[in-house]
Order: sequence, then C-alpha cells, then structure tokens
Amino acid sequence: MRNRFTTRNQWFSETIETIRTSGLILIISTIRFFKTFTAKFGFNR
Repeated sequence: MRNRFTTRNQWFSETIETIRTSGLILIISTIRFFKTFTAKFGFNR
C-alpha cells in the first residue's frame, strides 16, 4: 500500500513538472508569436 502511494506521488510530481515546463514553452512561443504579429501589422506603440 505504501509502495503504491509513493509511486503514485512520484508520477504525480513528474506530471506536474512536465505540465509546468510545457506550459512555460507554450507561453514563450505565444509571446514570440504576438511580437512577430504586432511587428508585421504595425500595432506596436
């Protein structure tokens, strides 16, 4: 029972870490996209 709990907890933390890193990459790519988008259409102030 305890072993199963530890493995599940490890899997949970690993999943959170993966989501965090992928989310960071997503945010960075979105910011880059908006920067190029505004530069193309001249929305930058």
